[in-house]
Amino acid sequence: MDPNNNQQPPQQPPAYNPPPPSYAPPPSYAPPGYGPPGYGPPPKNPGQGLGIASMILGILCLLSVGWGVALGIVGIILGIMGKKKSDEAGMPSGMAKAGLICSIIGLGVGLILCAACVIPLACSICSAAPGAASLCSSGW
Repeated sequence: MDPNNNQQPPQQPPAYNPPPPSYAPPPSYAPPGYGPPGYGPPPKNPGQGLGIASMILGILCLLSVGWGVALGIVGIILGIMGKKKSDEAGMPSGMAKAGLICSIIGLGVGLILCAACVIPLACSICSAAPGAASLCSSGW
């Protein structure tokens, strides 16, 4: 202790320095621009949906025997409409052409198969029915 018996208050640890003054927030910047206008989305082909429908019906027409003729006729109509709409818009009409071709081929195959089934059936009816023989001999 002190010889003079003067008591001194206990020493306190030195206080920490105050934090430095806070800096101002950085200035807000405008969001980055999107640049000059470039290419937009590709234009829609108005006949593409009809062309796809024609293609599907043409393929189904080739695969089905019973409904082939009806599917072929609808496929041809949709193919013509799709090709016309695509050509008017200046867009490619390849899908409509392919559907049109498949539908025409399917319709032809369907008509041949129907004829192959109907003609023998008609001839068998003519030979079986006694009164129908005169109808069959006239042009068949």
